[in-house]
Amino acid sequence: MDHIIADQLPDGDETDRIIAAEFEQLRESALFTRSPVLSRLLQFLVEHRLRGGRSAPKAYAIATEALGRSADFDPAVDSYPRVMVGRLRTLLDRYYAETPWIHRLRVPQGSYEIVVQHRSAPPARSAADAEGDMVVELAPKTDTGVAGVASSHHKRDAGISTRSGYARRVAALLFVLLAAAAGWWTYANWGRMGGATPVPTPLLEVGVPQAGETPVSRALARALDGRLRDGFRRFELVDLRSAEANGASAAAPQPDYRLDVLLVRDLDGPADVTLVLNRVADQRTIWSQQFHLEKEQMPEFAPVDTAIAQIAGDYGVIVRDQVQRH
Repeated sequence: MDHIIADQLPDGDETDRIIAAEFEQLRESALFTRSPVLSRLLQFLVEHRLRGGRSAPKAYAIATEALGRSADFDPAVDSYPRVMVGRLRTLLDRYYAETPWIHRLRVPQGSYEIVVQHRSAPPARSAADAEGDMVVELAPKTDTGVAGVASSHHKRDAGISTRSGYARRVAALLFVLLAAAAGWWTYANWGRMGGATPVPTPLLEVGVPQAGETPVSRALARALDGRLRDGFRRFELVDLRSAEANGASAAAPQPDYRLDVLLVRDLDGPADVTLVLNRVADQRTIWSQQFHLEKEQMPEFAPVDTAIAQIAGDYGVIVRDQVQRH
């Protein structure tokens, strides 16, 4: 997709200029840098708007042009665009919760359109105030014979205009505050009003690697556990359950998936690492893989990085399983 920047836009459309400028800041943020698929999806929605698309893009276009699905994609049976737009909506909320903003980008619930949300602005200057200023300025320019009469009339009219202008400003301010409160309530409760339910980020539990009882085996198991956890933390579409929560009290959140790890080491150095991913709800194994590692590949365990990406990546096993189930 081509990249549009704010300086390339016509001068007349301030909203489009705001969208382009906000997109530049979002795509350079750490949250979107770590999630290239959601960054590409945001770019597609922004460019659709800036190129004149005044209606929301279709799910088919999002899937094939932004999310890499093939031309035979059927939005009637595959909810992948809706799920990914929901995750984009969550990531935008997370970014703006941590960043001060005057105007922000958001995707309304139940829509695929990118819009600008503004904070409340002070009321505009009323026409009555401008007319009152004009009356006061014209008084000194009258002829001497009628200056006293004109001045008294102008002062009285100016006093009435000032009080009237003040009342209008107060009324305008109250209207803006009420409109802002109504807009915020609608935004906060849109999901319940429209019957939509947000898709929570799945929680993954990494089991303690099972290894031998020798000091070398235990040390390798700790190194493998650290490699797995550091790798999973780089992905935004999966939340990692902390090591302290594993086996903790019932009050701790229950994971959606569990990764069991087995390390079998030969005495002469090589080892086999087996990873088994289970869906906790029905205790069903949905993915497994085994690696054969030579002695020089330990304790770094670099080959397991490919398995981490297969499990927690943007097109990984967990995301695909979530799409099928929701």
